[in-house]
Amino acid sequence: EPEGTLQAGEAGRPGGARVAGNGGTTYFAAWIDATASLSRAACALFDAADGSWAAAADCSAGSSGNESETSAAMSGDGRSAAVWVRGTDVILQLFDDEGARTGGDARVNAPPGGTNDFPSAAFDGQGRLLVVWRHVPMTGNVEVMGRLFGADGHALSLSAFAINSTALTGEAELADGSPAYVP
Repeated sequence: EPEGTLQAGEAGRPGGARVAGNGGTTYFAAWIDATASLSRAACALFDAADGSWAAAADCSAGSSGNESETSAAMSGDGRSAAVWVRGTDVILQLFDDEGARTGGDARVNAPPGGTNDFPSAAFDGQGRLLVVWRHVPMTGNVEVMGRLFGADGHALSLSAFAINSTALTGEAELADGSPAYVP
């Protein structure tokens, strides 16, 4: 098998890989590294100028496992962000331009509750980071939520904001009862 091939769903193998670039020659990748007993978000930097990968690292220093659904973002100045799902929460970890964690990981969905999944993230030209995800509350409508973070990494609001809301009806469910609506 060629080096770098990702096979999702196999114990001990990476899956769910996402990548982002800074508009230059540096890329940031995030994926789920699964073992037989736990799954953790992992990440690494790639330098296209010399074709080298930095050593892969856990995205979160304090992970408890049970992680899935990664997304990666990279700013023009080389800072990067990984977002992923841990249990029912969306988690964010920021990295400096060398790939080192800046601060600890943080829950993005605020207030907590319901199921939060399908995260995605992007930096704007001013270095702010927008994280969006699907929120399925215990009751009510399925929502696409968002939270904006300043260039310093701090949330610009105490809670997330709704981008879109879709009523769940009987026709909006899959055979297994899970919602068919995906942002």
